[in-house]
Amino acid sequence: RGKASNKIKRIPSLNGLSPKLLRKIIHYTPESLLELRKTSQKLKECVRDYSIEPECDQIVDELRLTGKGRPGTVQLLLIVPMERAVLFDLRMQLIKCFLNKVKRVKYMEYQVVFDTHSLDANSLAKLSFLMGDKIGKVSLTERDDKSAMKTVFKLLTDIRFEQLTVVVEIMSDNYVDLLFRTIREHAVEEIALNVGRFDNYSLAQILPYLARLCRSIGLYQLPVERIDATSPYLMGDHNKDWEPVIMEMFSEKMDKLIIVNNYYPEYLWKKSAVRLLTNLPQMVRHEFDKNIWFDVNCNHYQGKEFKFENEEHIVQSEIF
Repeated sequence: RGKASNKIKRIPSLNGLSPKLLRKIIHYTPESLLELRKTSQKLKECVRDYSIEPECDQIVDELRLTGKGRPGTVQLLLIVPMERAVLFDLRMQLIKCFLNKVKRVKYMEYQVVFDTHSLDANSLAKLSFLMGDKIGKVSLTERDDKSAMKTVFKLLTDIRFEQLTVVVEIMSDNYVDLLFRTIREHAVEEIALNVGRFDNYSLAQILPYLARLCRSIGLYQLPVERIDATSPYLMGDHNKDWEPVIMEMFSEKMDKLIIVNNYYPEYLWKKSAVRLLTNLPQMVRHEFDKNIWFDVNCNHYQGKEFKFENEEHIVQSEIF
């Protein structure tokens, strides 16, 4: 026991460590920031400096613009992992940002509610700073109050994120322009579009350009009034041959495409599906030299199970 005690006494205190090493300790133990602050004045200063760094480690896993809230307000949900919650709280206290507007509502969830009309550029900058310069995923659900979505896009100006989910019943021309500008400026790699229909743009015209920008694209059809369930319909395009569009998309940067259209499952012609099953693996292997993930729902193979290999790609059906 005496020898063990002597060894403990020879262990240097945290105060004796270099600032660089202290920062590494803080970086790997963000959940212990409050305890570290109490250790010494030196640790308190190190924690403070770490907590208010403009370019910090990712704090927020996901930002969600919900469809809730009264007109003229924006309601956000911030998903913050537990190991980063202490850092988020401390950061909020140190920069005195939105203390009365941010509250934890669930495990790992913070709610932010603010008035769009009274939110000036300085307030937006502070809220952006609070969340850090990088967010894992951004999910935006359109509301009747169009100013909410525009305000969030302003909020995200200086924040990096690679995943974007948009839920919009009618994708207007302004939204399309805003969407593409956001993807370019933030270098978004993965996008999921939950859309009823595009207003004036044709989805078939937009997709190849979208495939040049994003590595992963998900298309999720929302129901549309006065469109029959048997119609060959996808987000505003009727009776379209999607095979050449999809082939062109895979010739671009994109290597993953998911299409879920349970409301209008006749959107994909049978001859288009047959050509895709046959030709797509060969084209991406020999002409594009890459592996892909392609997942669509198709009525024409209902009740039929198959699985085979084509040019080192597994082609199979799943029955739901």
